[in-house]
Amino acid sequence: MDKFIGILGGMGTDATNYFYQLLHSYNDASCDQEHLNVLLYNHAKIPDRTHYILHEENNPTQHLVESAQLLENAKVDFIVIPCNTAHYFYEAISSKVDIPVINLIDEVLIEANTNKVGILATKGTIQSNLYGRYASKYKMDVVYPDHTLQEDINKIIYQIKEGINVDVNVLNKQLQVFVEENNLNTIILACTELSLIVDQLKIDNTKIIDSNSLLAKLTYQYGKGIIPYKDYL
Repeated sequence: MDKFIGILGGMGTDATNYFYQLLHSYNDASCDQEHLNVLLYNHAKIPDRTHYILHEENNPTQHLVESAQLLENAKVDFIVIPCNTAHYFYEAISSKVDIPVINLIDEVLIEANTNKVGILATKGTIQSNLYGRYASKYKMDVVYPDHTLQEDINKIIYQIKEGINVDVNVLNKQLQVFVEENNLNTIILACTELSLIVDQLKIDNTKIIDSNSLLAKLTYQYGKGIIPYKDYL
């Protein structure tokens, strides 16, 4: 029996919309009744997660918790959050509801299944070492961009949020140097905004894991009961 899916979105709205499109694309339905039941709460007013991590101003925790509780009260079976940086608050959110909250960071690292990965993300995700903290239990090393590349990535993320067209030609060259200098064969797009430009990224001999696409695929599989919840829950 299909499960009722709750999406805690709005971080940002374009990434959430794209996540829902990806989720919909996985469901090869022949009629209305074969589609998944989904409640998407696009809470666009949640304070900026990166700003809080960097400056400890305007804490989004209660907004996130209340959003998760709203979904739980609507009787969804599980919750997904298509925002990597929001998982800085994962324990605070998941501890306040009695239904599973799928952990995007765990899921991405399980998918990576390698000994070293490069992380492309917001400053908040990088500075908090969010992926590094999780990667240790998978015996995995994470590599972060240097200051110049990180500034460029952060700028691109916020341009995407603002609806500005992004030129990725320079970024592709920078990323090629990044993977070669660090001997990487896998990088993670650890910000769901970057999912919107994944088709433009060209990095030789490198596996690119798009966190937004992966979460959409797994959400479909969880929703249809194709796979059970992971042990981390």
